[in-house]
Amino acid sequence: MLWGSSSIHAEGLERSKPSEFTAFSESSDTILAPKKKKGFVDRLPQPFRWIIRNWAATDERYAISSFYNWAVQVQNSTTFEWVNMQMPQGVDLKMRSRVSNKLGPYFGWRFLFFGATVDVTTIGKGENKRKNEFTLSINSALFNIDLIRRRTGGDFILQNLNYNDEHYGNLDLKEMLNLKHADMGDYVKNSLTGININHFINHLKYSNPAAFTNGAIQLRSAGSPIVGIGYTRQQVETEAAGIFGSIGLGMLKGDNGQYLVDENRYNQLEQLSEQNPDQYRQELTNILRTGWRNLQGTEGKSVKNFLTNRLPSVTTVDDWHIQLGYAYNVVFSRRLLLGLSAVLSPGVKHVRANNDNSYVAQEAQVFCDIINEVETDRQTKVKPEDFHYRYCDTYFNVNAYLKASLVFTYDRWRAGINTWFSDYFYKHKGMTVNNRFGNVDVYVGYCFGRKKEYRPKGDMRKAYLMATLTRQQIEEMHDTMPKSNIDQGAAYLDSLGKTPRYHTDKIKMSIKGCELAQGPEGKYGWFEIEDGYVTPRQDTDGKLKKGLELEVDENGCFEIEAGHKNSFRTGNWWNAQLDENQVAKQQCSDRLHYALSGKLTLYLRGELFNSEKPVKLEINDFYVNHGKDKKNFYQIGVQSFTSHSANSIEGETLINGQRYHISIEQKKRSKEALIHISAI
Repeated sequence: MLWGSSSIHAEGLERSKPSEFTAFSESSDTILAPKKKKGFVDRLPQPFRWIIRNWAATDERYAISSFYNWAVQVQNSTTFEWVNMQMPQGVDLKMRSRVSNKLGPYFGWRFLFFGATVDVTTIGKGENKRKNEFTLSINSALFNIDLIRRRTGGDFILQNLNYNDEHYGNLDLKEMLNLKHADMGDYVKNSLTGININHFINHLKYSNPAAFTNGAIQLRSAGSPIVGIGYTRQQVETEAAGIFGSIGLGMLKGDNGQYLVDENRYNQLEQLSEQNPDQYRQELTNILRTGWRNLQGTEGKSVKNFLTNRLPSVTTVDDWHIQLGYAYNVVFSRRLLLGLSAVLSPGVKHVRANNDNSYVAQEAQVFCDIINEVETDRQTKVKPEDFHYRYCDTYFNVNAYLKASLVFTYDRWRAGINTWFSDYFYKHKGMTVNNRFGNVDVYVGYCFGRKKEYRPKGDMRKAYLMATLTRQQIEEMHDTMPKSNIDQGAAYLDSLGKTPRYHTDKIKMSIKGCELAQGPEGKYGWFEIEDGYVTPRQDTDGKLKKGLELEVDENGCFEIEAGHKNSFRTGNWWNAQLDENQVAKQQCSDRLHYALSGKLTLYLRGELFNSEKPVKLEINDFYVNHGKDKKNFYQIGVQSFTSHSANSIEGETLINGQRYHISIEQKKRSKEALIHISAI
């Protein structure tokens, strides 16, 4: 719980800038805090430590982790894919994949899900669809990582195959070759491999696992900007050159004006190419030599273009990109959630294409011999390299993808729909490569393996509240923590014979140079809480509230009561308020039970003040926390003070118009602070 800051006038304290403090030189007998033994995570570089410690961190007013570690589910996945290629020679190729329905079980642990599916559209049909698909998504509060590997081919259906020819005009080759419902597995293979890494800037309030892996529960609607990086490689292999060569071969005529290759002859040549390649090449050479002599005019030029086309057989696009977008979770009710995510990916694309695997490039020498032999009037002889095609380009372009989910939860049961649509696009200098694919997942799952903090032997209060109270009550509980909203939880715990695990911290302050005295109110002093950070799990009863006064007794002690839970978020709040020069004990645990700030008031008496009546000392910006590590115990900090040594801070104040020097030192391994006051 984070309270809003409020400033209160300090009657006895003058805030000084650090440059105005009286500095003591460090001596050899300076007391240094004991070094904390570093664990594996502490030895990592700072960015890695931050990632590990914030991997699943959330603001529990907006999102909480799931109550369970494990989940099983049955999922049906429907996939779609479209490929569009426009080539410089005027060829337009469009295809789509057959709809694929896959069914199978999945097994998950927190943010990871694994599973296997079977394509139900091919069961009992004996079809071998050369399709290989692998996707892995890792969803945490901090990051989303998508790994993609798709290999498709035999399940493509031709949608469009057009060619703009000088003589014949715009040809619909799909109709000409009766490829309307043809299996394109022998003509096209498509592959896509990539990785995308996204970071959610507002990850404390927006929960990506709540929408896409059921690893968390979103309590309030929230969104987050998305930034990330990624890399994809798309490769399209086509036999378009072979299709055009077959058309050109069927247009060759002999000396008698009859076509040299009819359907029967074409089938014979295909069989011969598999049984006797040498004889096939000799037959093909004779047909080309005879037909080439009879190619005249614009029609002959068109047929030559069909036969010697330089269409690419392999096109590869490498894409390095950044990702910019926004995600938002809409909470309709405690059980129903809608998640939306849209990302644009501007990046640099490197495109390479060649026709090395086409029959034109492989038979280049045959075409050279025939053309140089028949076309005797050519000024220059053709060479084999004239039939090879190379294309290379680097260009800036933008991709996009969309994700959406609808999740319904009921106790341990989960059901929902996930959709994902991606558009990988490149267009430059007459070359267009566009690959769009999407999938729709429908699932039903069951969660088990309750996390330790939600088990009956642990802290069941929060789990019970989340399962029984309305969304409005949950929001009120997280905002104000009034005790009236948790009476049901307390009654439930009482029925189980469980009580909240609270502990009491006794903070002791020893005064040097003077002594404590009773003030007009009959008190020795008090600490008034004005700000702080305590998560609901650390203070389920709401005992720490803004405006609460913790009384200081005659021994200089005041007590703070809080739960045993600790969190990184509390430590992050503390570090955002104070730097290491404003804290008496500079080494402290990153996980804190609580972090509080407010006004410390003490009544003092002594010859130092030249007064028979007690004087009032007020420190407006007094901070205190309690760490997880028992060696650290707790820390004291003051924003207007500065460091004197590793275990003390110091500053100045006005009491009854007189300037005094104050030094606060924390003893090692003890919940005691020594406050030394001296006149200046």
